[in-house]
Formats: sequence, structure tokens, C-alpha cells
Amino acid sequence: MDIAADAVDLDHLIQVLKTKPSDEAPQADPKSDSFPVVGNIRFKTDRLTFGDFTWRSLHTDISLNDEKTDITIKEAGLCGISTPGTLSLSPETIQFDIKPTATDQDLNSSLNCFASAESAIDQMGIKVVKTM
Repeated sequence: MDIAADAVDLDHLIQVLKTKPSDEAPQADPKSDSFPVVGNIRFKTDRLTFGDFTWRSLHTDISLNDEKTDITIKEAGLCGISTPGTLSLSPETIQFDIKPTATDQDLNSSLNCFASAESAIDQMGIKVVKTM
């Protein structure tokens, strides 16, 4: 399945998904850790916003299965730097491996952008392990 959007506000989407309608449909067995949908999605958006972060030109392949969701980030720009990588979500864990890449660029504006992003990460309580 292909899904495309001009812009996505991930904060708003998360809030919508957390909101339960008043005429709520019956829920799946709460003991089940499996995802209710299985398949592949190719997702593209010009802009994805999450908190203080804005990714430009995001192209992903999303694989949904019973155990976890794997997202391959084929193209994405954050703070002017290419950020391809992978994200894996399961009921127990969230893992991601992003490979920022910049060639022949002035990085001053990117460094300022990442400095404000690091502050936002701290406020969200997310632990980041940086490796080189």
C-alpha cells in the first residue's frame, strides 16, 4: 500500500490515537501482544513534525507483522542533514539506528538545530546513546 501526505504532525496523530471514542468498539484480547494489521506500506511526506523536530522529504518502507513493526527510513532530512536508518517497534522495545550524513555542507545551522533538538530530547525523558 502507498500512503502520501503533504505534512504530518506526529504529536497530533498520537493524541488522536490515544483518544477513545464514546461508542468504543470491542477491544482485542488485552493479553495479546501481536499487532492487529499485517502488511507493507510505502509512506512519503514532504514534512513530518514531532515536537521540535521537522523531517523534510521523508520516504519510508513500513513492514507490519505479528511481532513488531520495522520501518526503513530511505530518505529524510533533519536539520539539513540526511538521516536514513531503521526503526523497530515491538510491545517491549523501540530500537532505532540512524546514520546522519552530510557532505560538503556548512554545518553551523545544523549544529544549532541539533542543540535545540537535544534539549527537547532531554525534556521528553528519552535516553540517547551516541556512537561514532
